[in-house]
Amino acid sequence: MAHAMVEIIRNSEADQLDSAEYYFQQSTKLIPAWVEPYVAMSFFYELKLKEPEKAEEMLNIAGQVDSASVLVWYAKANFFNHKKIIITLKNGS
Repeated sequence: MAHAMVEIIRNSEADQLDSAEYYFQQSTKLIPAWVEPYVAMSFFYELKLKEPEKAEEMLNIAGQVDSASVLVWYAKANFFNHKKIIITLKNGS
């Protein structure tokens, strides 16, 4: 069931923030030590809402939940790579 909730987060559109947050809360209640909901919300904040601060916050919490998670480290690497690309594009380099 929690997996389906995370898929709903991933497939939510920007105008469905309430739904994404609801399913995030429900999935973390079902499996508190699972990082996938945090990573999904991070992607939602970064890619759908263009809110990198909230995305980074979700990734930091995911890292607290499981600091050895390869998924979290991979998501963090992608996040910071995207951030670097955006800065580079803004600077015209």
